[in-house]
Amino acid sequence: MPTNNPVVPLPPEAVPRLLTDVFFAPLRVILETAGITRQCYCLEDSTFAILSVRRTLQASATGRDFLQMQAIPEVSELTRSNYRNGPGLLAPRQ
Repeated sequence: MPTNNPVVPLPPEAVPRLLTDVFFAPLRVILETAGITRQCYCLEDSTFAILSVRRTLQASATGRDFLQMQAIPEVSELTRSNYRNGPGLLAPRQ
């Protein structure tokens, strides 16, 4: 039996959000308002901060393990050779 109940849209605050959106919301506000950025050719500040927090919360045995299993698959510009090829290690003796 059909009903005549109209579909009422949800208000914006009632729209389901991912846990990561809620968890990292304060961090995103700080990054947007701080006016301080770091220079990195492959990671935005927000991505770097989120990966840093995730690294401390998960169970990778080493930082390298985390990068290979979590960060590199998510950030296409990030590779195993970023550290050696980055601006910090472009000294002639390297």
